Amino acid sequence: MVENVRKDLQIFFNIAVQAVHGKHLWSAHTILANWTPPVLQAGGRLRLIAVGKAAAALVEGFLTRHSAALTDGILILPEGKNLIYQKIQVVYGGHPLPDIHSFQAAQTLLEFIGHPQETDFYLIFLSGGASALLALPILGVSIEDKSALTRQLLHSGANINQINTVRKHLSGLKGGQLARRLKPSRWQTFAISDVQGDIPEVIGSGLTVADSSTFLEALQCLQELNLLEQVPPTIRNHLTLGVQGDIPETPKGIELGDPSKYFTVVASADDALAAVVLAAQAAGYVVQSLGRTLYGPICVHATQLAATIKFLLQARRPDDAPLLLLAAGEPTVQVTGNGLGGRNQELALHLAQRIAGFVGVTVLVAGTDGIDGPTHAAGAYVDGQSWARAQAAGVDPADGLAHNDSHRVLDASSDLFITGATGTNVADLVMAVVH
Repeated sequence: MVENVRKDLQIFFNIAVQAVHGKHLWSAHTILANWTPPVLQAGGRLRLIAVGKAAAALVEGFLTRHSAALTDGILILPEGKNLIYQKIQVVYGGHPLPDIHSFQAAQTLLEFIGHPQETDFYLIFLSGGASALLALPILGVSIEDKSALTRQLLHSGANINQINTVRKHLSGLKGGQLARRLKPSRWQTFAISDVQGDIPEVIGSGLTVADSSTFLEALQCLQELNLLEQVPPTIRNHLTLGVQGDIPETPKGIELGDPSKYFTVVASADDALAAVVLAAQAAGYVVQSLGRTLYGPICVHATQLAATIKFLLQARRPDDAPLLLLAAGEPTVQVTGNGLGGRNQELALHLAQRIAGFVGVTVLVAGTDGIDGPTHAAGAYVDGQSWARAQAAGVDPADGLAHNDSHRVLDASSDLFITGATGTNVADLVMAVVH
C-alpha cells in the first residue's frame, strides 16, 4: 500500500510542476496565450532578458510563438543543460550562493543592455533563483563578501523579505536598479513566483520594480538576525553610509511607477495546489488544502502538521476514502550544524520524528524546482517507519536533526525523493496521504 501511495504522490507532484511550467503557461495562462509583440517604431528592437530557474522554460514557450519578432536576448540560469538558441545568449550564474559566475553573468547582462533606446522594448522573464544568479556588488563590496553574507542570511533563519531587503541595498541591479538601467526604453515583466504574497518587489529581488525598503531597514534586519557584527565590515559600512544619506536609495515608486502596469505574475504555488486538488479528487481522494501557509520556522510547522495528521487518523472510519492533506510555502530553518540537507529534507525529518509509529500515513515534502539545498534531492517521503528504518540502517536520526544532516538520515532510510531540476519554481509542497 505504501508503495502505491508513493506513486500517487509522485504523480501529484509531477502534475503540480506541469501546471506552473513556463512552456505550458504560454498556452494555459490567459495573458500569455493572448500576448502579442508590441508595435515598434522604425529601428526599435524587441529584446529579451530571462533570469531564474524557470527562465529557460518560459523562453522555450515564447520562442514557439514569437521567435520571428525577437531581435535578440540573454538567458541567465543555473548550471545544467547546455542550451543553444539562435538569437539568445545563454549565461550560467552561481546558485544557491552568488559566486564569480554570478558576477560575470551580471557583467554580461550590462554589456547586452548597452545603451537602451527609446524605441526598444524589453521583455523580461523572472523567476526564483534570480537573486543569486545575478550579482553586481556595489563599489567596495567584493563578490566574496556578498557570498559570505548570503550564506549567513540563509543559515540564520531569515525569511525571503529580510534577505532581499539586505541584498537590494548592496546591489547594482536589484531593487529596481535593472529597470533604471533600461531607461528610456519600455519593458514588461512576466514572473513565476516562489515568494509569499507574490509581491513583485520580492520576486527575484525586484529587478524591474520600485523598492519600498530602505537602508535603515536593511541594517535593522541584520540587527534582528544578530548578524550585524558578523557580516563583512565592507557591508556594514556601506549600509551605514546609506542610512546617513551619503549613498542614494534604491529606486522608489515615483521613479518607476505602478508595477501593475508592467509586471504580471503568471504562476505561483496557488496554481500548483489547484492542479493537485483536481487530480487527487479525480483519483478518488478526499482533499484538504491548507493553502500557502508554510512560512516561519520548520519546527513549528512540523509540530502543527503532525498534530493535524494525528487528528485526521483518529477521525477515520475503515471504509473512508484516502485523504490528501496539502500545503505550500517556504519555511525557514536555522542552520547550526555542518551536515548536508535542505529545508524540505529538514522538514521531512522533523515530521518523521513526530509521526513515528503512525500507521496509514505517507508524506512527501519537496521543492517544486527539484533541488533542495546543495543536494541532488528535491525532498523526501516519510512515513511512520522512516525514523525506525534510519535507526535500523545504523544512523541516528536525532543526531541528524541536531546537526542539520537530514540528507544522510533520509538516504539511509531510503526516503529521498529525486527528480532532477524541473524547470520551474513556486517554492515547496507538502502532500500527506492518510490511508
